[in-house]
Amino acid sequence: MGNRAAPQFVATANERFTGCLDSNANGTCDAKEPAGTLKFTMMYWASFDPATGALVHGECVHPVTGGSGSFKRAAGWIHMVDTPKGDEVITTYTGTIEYQAAKGGSSAKHRTLSSGRASATGHNAGCGS
Repeated sequence: MGNRAAPQFVATANERFTGCLDSNANGTCDAKEPAGTLKFTMMYWASFDPATGALVHGECVHPVTGGSGSFKRAAGWIHMVDTPKGDEVITTYTGTIEYQAAKGGSSAKHRTLSSGRASATGHNAGCGS
């Protein structure tokens, strides 16, 4: 059978994001922007062609499990889908993350995420990276 991938694959991992919500899209974390860490767990599942080992379809879910700073009370999730297209893997995503306001207010802030398409070559981006 050689070095072919198993037709089904499942993996889990812990992830950590440190940064900010770059609300003015200037590429930096400004003092007034919500900042801190977000912790996620990730579960990835994929199907591979048993004859070639090529990805057929992959998905992952990233629920928020904790945070610090402005994201101390964060909750939510991100869902990503990997679809092969030629030599590339096209990754689309959607999700909602709610976080506590940075100034200690009691109202929750939220950001809804979605993409029409995010592209990456190889297997170094998207769910299975």
